[in-house]
Amino acid sequence: MRAKRTIRVEPLPRWRRVARALGRVALVAAFLGLVAGGWAYHSARAQLRDNLFGLGTQMMAYEHASRQDAPRDLVVNGQTIHLSSGTTTRSALEVLDHFEQRCARADGGLAAELDRLVREHPEIATPARPGTPTMREDDGRNGFVACLDLGSAPVGVAELVERLGRFGETGDVSVIGDARFVFAEQSGEGAETRTHFVGLWTEGEFNVLRMFPEQGDAPGADVDGVTRPPQARRMLSGHERGLPLSITVYATQLGEAELDGFYRRELGAAGWTLLETAARPSEAPVTLIAERGERMVTLIFTPDPVNGGSQAAIFDGR
Repeated sequence: MRAKRTIRVEPLPRWRRVARALGRVALVAAFLGLVAGGWAYHSARAQLRDNLFGLGTQMMAYEHASRQDAPRDLVVNGQTIHLSSGTTTRSALEVLDHFEQRCARADGGLAAELDRLVREHPEIATPARPGTPTMREDDGRNGFVACLDLGSAPVGVAELVERLGRFGETGDVSVIGDARFVFAEQSGEGAETRTHFVGLWTEGEFNVLRMFPEQGDAPGADVDGVTRPPQARRMLSGHERGLPLSITVYATQLGEAELDGFYRRELGAAGWTLLETAARPSEAPVTLIAERGERMVTLIFTPDPVNGGSQAAIFDGR
């Protein structure tokens, strides 16, 4: 077994890259929670609030961006999500307004149809009914806009109900429409305003039933050279196409301290060198960082409030 060495890892470029990638995973998790929820308006809003706070490439391009990355492909549990991020000197509210207006032009006329129905049948109006199929949450400095691209042709309520029925049978979101999600976060004010935005979207088939099977592992792969936790089920497997970076999340009945002890033994036995981090706050999750040759893996253990036990997230930053 190789000797353990102690270093401070905060300045490592790869560690900062890990932090950015984990933030991206959080956005993807929120997006998936929205889509997998069947696009139920109020439950999706609550889920995003709790977890994070075509159209296609053309829609997700922002002409007022100071910089915007070319679209990248994230493969999550076997399904592809497109991603692009950028910065602008516009405020977060301006960015969100811009994408909300684009969503409104891609709703298949559904908002107008709903308004017509309410005018003709005022008895069905409720204070909770949203005025648009587009969802938006913001606090003035950060937030998101989410919608479905229903196509350019008008979509009536009856057709939407039929599409929702097919989604329930197949699990394919595209039978309703392609999903769009934009998150914006602002720093600074006035001339110092800078807003970072991230767009996530789907094109074509996107099957959430295949992504999240009721039993067994989610589609994907385990981390090469890293033992999976005992009594574990793989919940998420994701990577960016063309890059040797991946995130894998397991649910296990072991506690965080048990996972910490297990991986200290297993990683050492497999030739990994543990990198001891600086003291962490008591509320921070249990984290291990190890390297072997040019590879670095980061393991984060957190309580699993849904299934009990813990979740182990393994980021492979080769």
